[in-house]
Amino acid sequence: MRKDYLLYIYSSKRVNLKKSGKTYTTVPKEYSHLFLGQKLLKDLTSCYDTSLTSDIHIDPPSFLLGNTAPDLFFYDFPAFRFRVLAKLLHRGRGESLLKIIVSLIEKSKNLDTNSKLYSFCLGCLGHLAADMIWHPLVLKCCNACPKSPKAPQCPESASCHFRIESYLDILVAKYFGHEMKKRDFPKSVALFDPATRKLLGIFCREINSTNGGALKCDPASTYRCLVTQVTFLTFFQIKPLYWVTLGADLLTLRKFDQYQALFYPPDGLVNKSTLAKLSPGIKMLLSPDGKLLENHVELTSDLAKNFITIAMKQKSGSWNAKKAYTELLKLTLSSGVDGHLDFVS
Repeated sequence: MRKDYLLYIYSSKRVNLKKSGKTYTTVPKEYSHLFLGQKLLKDLTSCYDTSLTSDIHIDPPSFLLGNTAPDLFFYDFPAFRFRVLAKLLHRGRGESLLKIIVSLIEKSKNLDTNSKLYSFCLGCLGHLAADMIWHPLVLKCCNACPKSPKAPQCPESASCHFRIESYLDILVAKYFGHEMKKRDFPKSVALFDPATRKLLGIFCREINSTNGGALKCDPASTYRCLVTQVTFLTFFQIKPLYWVTLGADLLTLRKFDQYQALFYPPDGLVNKSTLAKLSPGIKMLLSPDGKLLENHVELTSDLAKNFITIAMKQKSGSWNAKKAYTELLKLTLSSGVDGHLDFVS
């Protein structure tokens, strides 16, 4: 699907990309978060003591919406520039996002603990756990790429980061046995369910409250970001790329860069010599025994379940928002990896 077609439908006005010279971007890892979230949903049915969860029934659509919502703000459109807001949510070790989640869980006490909002919050915790485990791996892969004398910042640039993450999307999908073709994401997220708009509205208002209104988060624009994300996940065909094995083959790397060009502006990573420099980082993801992905998937699930165990104390009557935040933050510091979330720029 052409990028300008998406802009025509979901932006405030049609933009001629060739004439305007402007660039608009999306963000990778939608697939990774979706598949990891689906695995976590299955794990939650069997990993906890029955006495704690017997009355807790997680709403899958709300959970999966929360599992992807923090990344919606990386969509960069002319009508609503959210990238600063996205970086706010992902800075440091997740402090900003944790504060928002804990506050929402606290507010959900006035509702049914099985509510969609509660499920949404648990999904957000799953998202945070995935970022804590996978971002250090992506940064490590970026650092494996040799620096260019003309662009010494290249391996640490956002462009390199996004390209590595996009290939990781493919590997994670393959790990879970998906072909990444016409996925059923809209059914999972319940895009046209009124509850979806309501949850995003609550999420946005909490973001505005937490940051003191310095960065306005508009619910209507956020919903349009979600529509664009779902459209991309549903209709964009990347099956040919799915079967590609990346290595030192420059032609293969060029095909990969053509895929990336649909979402990221040209930035110097388009010539053969520069493309070849991505190869060391990509090869790091392809461990010979296949254990690297498996280990990270399990680490993600374990950390997310620990997060959610703390959140579920709300049900048991031992919930304390301040204490919960401290416990959650402590987990991010002792998760077994350097869980720093800051995005390079």
